[in-house]
Amino acid sequence: IVTRCYKRPEMHDFNAHLVQAETCQDLDQVFIIDDVGRGIGWANKQLAERAHEVDGRYVMVLDDDDVLTDCTLVEVLKEVVRDNNPELIMAKMDHGELGILPDDDHWLKRPEHGRIGMSAWVASNELYRGAIQSIGPRRAGDVAFYQALYDRAASIYWLDRVISRVQRISWGKPE
Repeated sequence: IVTRCYKRPEMHDFNAHLVQAETCQDLDQVFIIDDVGRGIGWANKQLAERAHEVDGRYVMVLDDDDVLTDCTLVEVLKEVVRDNNPELIMAKMDHGELGILPDDDHWLKRPEHGRIGMSAWVASNELYRGAIQSIGPRRAGDVAFYQALYDRAASIYWLDRVISRVQRISWGKPE
């Protein structure tokens, strides 16, 4: 799990606590910390530049203002991988006031701006490393990355399950 962090210590701690509470414990969390306020462009660039630091078989980006919603997620993902071996696992995320994303109209379809969240997917490390270079420098830069994941994936598994939720839609702001 890769976590971009920005001056949200309480949310960061809750995020890390829930990752550590994973029943499997077969995961690592890498933090990209911006304690200065360099912004989303810097954070996105760090995702690309530090992709080599992520050495797990699969990768998920779970920002500090998001949390896992399922303490059995790793076990579920292991089962999906064992049975299907997908390059990309698309799931759902509770985006608070925006609802569950992707919603029913966008489920089983290519990701669209405003219709998916950063932690609504899990990608093979190889796919992640190839697609992360597509991430843009602005807030909507995530969408180019999601679309690159989707377009490059040789196989996609649609996990009809909410795997994460926002603590707050922060728009890059501190607590």
